[in-house]
Amino acid sequence: MNIMPLLDPLAPPLDQALDRLAGLLVRQGQCDGRTIERGRRVAEESGQRLDAVLIQLGLLTERGLAEAYAALLRLPVAGPERYPAAAPLFADRLSIRFLRQARAMPVAEDEGRLVVEVPSISRPPRTLFATELTTDSSNFRNSCAAAWYGVSSLRLGSGP
Repeated sequence: MNIMPLLDPLAPPLDQALDRLAGLLVRQGQCDGRTIERGRRVAEESGQRLDAVLIQLGLLTERGLAEAYAALLRLPVAGPERYPAAAPLFADRLSIRFLRQARAMPVAEDEGRLVVEVPSISRPPRTLFATELTTDSSNFRNSCAAAWYGVSSLRLGSGP
């Protein structure tokens, strides 16, 4: 199967999306303006995204970032009940080494399809043309990525 470069025409450019996120973080009281500006300088110098820099520098908690993402996307933050508490799903078919390396977590089996969550990609590799995966496993981009990785379903995790 060939996967063509994909672009979501409705998604705002990344810099606009990060500006919205920064504004929301300030309005929510998660960060102040000086913190955002410091994060922007480090992000520019390092070539990383603002959200990743704020977390790495300890200027924002992962929970705070998850809440801001949820507010921007109008999605709930996933609670611990969303993740399997017992033995990992498909432990007999998916090695822990592979899951760690891929930073993937199987979270459910839905209508015979494996649902795998992966973290947001802060610096997409050159071979990934989609702007980013979404939390909707039926999204076309997610379906293409799932087919590429040989899994039945793939989506961006919606919570910490």
